[in-house]
Amino acid sequence: MINFGEALTKAQKQQGVTTKDLSQRLGVHRQQLEGWRKHTDIKLSTAVKIADALGLEIFELMELGK
Repeated sequence: MINFGEALTKAQKQQGVTTKDLSQRLGVHRQQLEGWRKHTDIKLSTAVKIADALGLEIFELMELGK
């Protein structure tokens, strides 16, 4: 099973993107992004948007959550 929150945390660290920067790229509040980081799963459409904002393919992002 993939842990999305773990994948998001690792991806941000790898890409050097802060929560503030990523939330601005996505057009959401920082609290929303922090909430996603606490979830093990998430809507695919949301995960794709996050991957795009981080400059990753969805499969690259998901691989980080294994």
